[in-house]
Amino acid sequence: MKNLLSFEKGDWGQDTGKAPLVPFDGGEAPKKGTQWLPDPLSLAIFVLTHVEGDSEHRARAAAVNASGVLVLTVARKNAVRDLGPHISVVSPGFNLSARSTRLQIIFEGVYTERAKGSNGDYAGEGVLCMVGRAVLPKRNAHGVDPWDWAKNSSQSSFQPSVMADNNILLVLRYPKKLTLTTRAVFGKMKSTSSASAASYFDTVQLISALMSCRSYHFRPEELAAGVGDALPSSDADNGMSYGAKDAYSSRYPCVVLNRYAFSGQVITVLPGWRCNSTTGASCHGIGPFEMDRAEDVDVLAGVRIIMQDLQCLEQQGYGMAGAAGTAMVSVVFRALSPWEDRGTAMSRSGLSGKTLSAEGVWNASTGQACMMACRGTAGRKVCAFRVCLFFPTMMSITRRDTMLGQINGVDATGGVVHPPLLSFRQHMSTPRLWGYYPDNVPYKYNYTKVDQAVELRQSGSPFDLRQIVPPSLPLSYPKGSLSSMADMLTLFFLTVPGLFRQEWNEQERGFSTCSKPVLHLEVFFVGQLIDRYTALDASPGIQRKETGSQGHPLLNVSAEFKMFQDSRPRNSVMSLEGVYSPDDGRMHLIGCRDVHLPRQNSSASSSRDLELEEGMDCSIEVKIEYPPTTMHRFIMSTANVQIASTRTVADSLHFDAVKLRALPVNYPQQQPGGFY
Repeated sequence: MKNLLSFEKGDWGQDTGKAPLVPFDGGEAPKKGTQWLPDPLSLAIFVLTHVEGDSEHRARAAAVNASGVLVLTVARKNAVRDLGPHISVVSPGFNLSARSTRLQIIFEGVYTERAKGSNGDYAGEGVLCMVGRAVLPKRNAHGVDPWDWAKNSSQSSFQPSVMADNNILLVLRYPKKLTLTTRAVFGKMKSTSSASAASYFDTVQLISALMSCRSYHFRPEELAAGVGDALPSSDADNGMSYGAKDAYSSRYPCVVLNRYAFSGQVITVLPGWRCNSTTGASCHGIGPFEMDRAEDVDVLAGVRIIMQDLQCLEQQGYGMAGAAGTAMVSVVFRALSPWEDRGTAMSRSGLSGKTLSAEGVWNASTGQACMMACRGTAGRKVCAFRVCLFFPTMMSITRRDTMLGQINGVDATGGVVHPPLLSFRQHMSTPRLWGYYPDNVPYKYNYTKVDQAVELRQSGSPFDLRQIVPPSLPLSYPKGSLSSMADMLTLFFLTVPGLFRQEWNEQERGFSTCSKPVLHLEVFFVGQLIDRYTALDASPGIQRKETGSQGHPLLNVSAEFKMFQDSRPRNSVMSLEGVYSPDDGRMHLIGCRDVHLPRQNSSASSSRDLELEEGMDCSIEVKIEYPPTTMHRFIMSTANVQIASTRTVADSLHFDAVKLRALPVNYPQQQPGGFY
């Protein structure tokens, strides 16, 4: 019961009035050229610390005694120390420092249940009614700013001005069942002191989705007819669902969905989204999501999406008569603002205009999951959206997404409104870091640039180390099984070139961290092999008639330049495809790079004028010379990498050639500490 009634990182805010609860010291504004500061977020954690009696006693009693702790924070980054469900001894407290505020309140009261919820839901609700004690900050009685004293919180001798208060009432209302429109706990915290008292504060509103701790109750009979039907091929795009039936139909639907629709992984919003509530040049929202402030469209282009609380149930339903390979699906989509710290925003559980709660059907035979979606918490009147997810199995240099999706409006008759309000994609994660999964989807790769890469190889006359190394010292380069070779070809770059820094800054706005980004070369496919744990040592389509210096066939390779931060892969900055020769350790690749056109100029004609391929500049050549693995056992040698644009100097997408050095990550010799 403790787990069921506890929540973390919900949203809290106060009703408009003249008695704020806590101050916030935002610290000094960042100086020009220094790191950007995210907006502060108000988050709440509630932990039920004690419930009287056992489960039998609670079932018989009309009300049971309970106690708990509520923590309210305001911070630019997540400063909430999570409270475990087994916490027992706590005390009230208040802490204030630059850019972080924390208020901890202790409550005691009773828990009751009733058959009908306050919102008219006959599934019932549970209610916690509690009184609390706290140490509250004192407001200045005179002056414009009631928190003048809080501006000194960064000083070492700072002591906040506080007072004890035992006149606090908290009421939390929980749905008995989690459904599409009843999945949130609502709370209200009031001061029972008189409005003239120094301890009085304006009412605090709390809201949090109940995620992970409870099972979701699917109600297919309440969804609009046809909500789970797959989109027609013209909408889904044949390239998205190519081979889906063969790839997914023999697997358990929920295993596949949970494996590839990663909850918490950042999803990129594609250009062409609908700007709603337009005021001049600003938008109040992006697609179906209502943001908490209006911004210029190019700022909102930095919005990202995550999926939370993905739940999947394989059983009959939705009028499908238990069709093989179908499952019921529930998930919450959350929009992440570019002005928030992304790491903190990703952990939020509050429901608002920036969230869509969805329920529908995952159909393995089509590789699609289509759902009815409701915005915020206003009940069925906001269930005016349809979300469809596609899970492609064919990859290429311009398409490396394991999930694609679109959100459409739904009219009064239940019909889907076109065009989509928003489209998004989830890029394929780094295969080297996948781990072992016995039920991996057999992805395929369509090579389209290898002929260009072979021409690039044939056009150069590289220096051959064998010309100066004695024959008694044989040279060997990364080779062996395809899976081990793929890992040995991974590179860690000593510097991040300016070519990628601006793109990194644009894409990673929202991740406020002091650690520097690191550039990697990550190999995705060698031929058709992507899974590092497969027993397969030969892969169709990898051998070519062209050979290396010792007569062995060249290998087709698909790779990426990828940014890492805090030892985690963040985002791809260039897709690569070409050939590798195990004879001489040379790799020749063609690169494709996203072109970030202003939203108003991201039309098909602009792409044609710039000779783009699906919005990507593929006029890039990359040459890599790997060091011999034999010499690397004795000395730490580096790979030489060159990146060059084939566009003319006058072209707006041209960039100067870049020469870099990189260290192999998985060569036989152990790398010095701190490199990865």
